Amino acid sequence: GIYIKSIQMVIQSLRISRIEVRLESDDSIKEHVHTRKLEIIKVKQSNAVSTINRSLRAVLMPLIEKLKQSNALPHYIGSTGATINPWMVMKARDEYRERMRSDSSGDPHAFDGYFFALQSLSAIQSDLHISGIGVVKTKILR
Repeated sequence: GIYIKSIQMVIQSLRISRIEVRLESDDSIKEHVHTRKLEIIKVKQSNAVSTINRSLRAVLMPLIEKLKQSNALPHYIGSTGATINPWMVMKARDEYRERMRSDSSGDPHAFDGYFFALQSLSAIQSDLHISGIGVVKTKILR
């Protein structure tokens, strides 16, 4: 376990009074460690992933442009939509709301729908690269 509280609970439950930490390179452990073979296989990205990514960008771009034209989206968010992620969208939304509240120049929630759509679609785009088509298909069908 990597969580200290979980480890502490196991130690207390088993009434362990002494713990020894040993590495695989320690002489007393070497004879019990199996040899491992690591093989890295690079798989070419499928055409389907590229097609879905292009389609997502085509949907993202009008949202990005609308928010930028309205000064609701900062300049640091790329114009291609390739580098946008949900955290950036949330940060931009919060900054926009704060700007609107501080100078009373408009409704701080006027673009919430755009921000929500952009955040959702950018999450799907991130998932496409991290988890693959299966996860994206599930999220789109929800």
